[in-house]
Amino acid sequence: KSTVPAIGRMMSDVLEPVVSFLDITRASAPGEIVLGDEEKGGEPVKIVGASLVSSVINLVHTVAGTGILGLPFAFSKIGLATGTLFLLLGALSSVCSFYVLAQSALKTRISTFTGLGDALRPGFSVVVNFFIICNCLGGVISYLVVASTAFEFSFGASRALWVGVATALATPLVLLDRMDSLRVTSAP
Repeated sequence: KSTVPAIGRMMSDVLEPVVSFLDITRASAPGEIVLGDEEKGGEPVKIVGASLVSSVINLVHTVAGTGILGLPFAFSKIGLATGTLFLLLGALSSVCSFYVLAQSALKTRISTFTGLGDALRPGFSVVVNFFIICNCLGGVISYLVVASTAFEFSFGASRALWVGVATALATPLVLLDRMDSLRVTSAP
């Protein structure tokens, strides 16, 4: 008896939730009903915010910006085969992490990282917030390094000047209360 159909069904069962999670054609416009508790007689929770497409574009801008610029340098240091392997491992770990986070949010009805951290262990949100801050600072620093180098090479002036200009321009944006306020810079 062949095991190929069984493996195919297993892969389909594993990939179907990931594909449906990544479906950007699914509506997520303001007022969409999500995380409702209608079965237990509760009221549905409505999301008022950015669309799914806008959120995806924001994430792509954030991740692809300096990541794409840094890939050629990384590949030149470790080689094409090793670089491709690490890139695929990173992509796989990201997909698995997002899937686990999404399933946890659906099962617990908690939609924030800090809420999930506290659900795992009371007070764990402090650790979660620390790693979120580290991740954000790492992204900002890498972006500033790449951007200031490019501006220094293209327009002259010192790297410190370009870092100062970028910091002055970005500071009002990072002080906004909600990321949804940036929706006009993303997509329609």
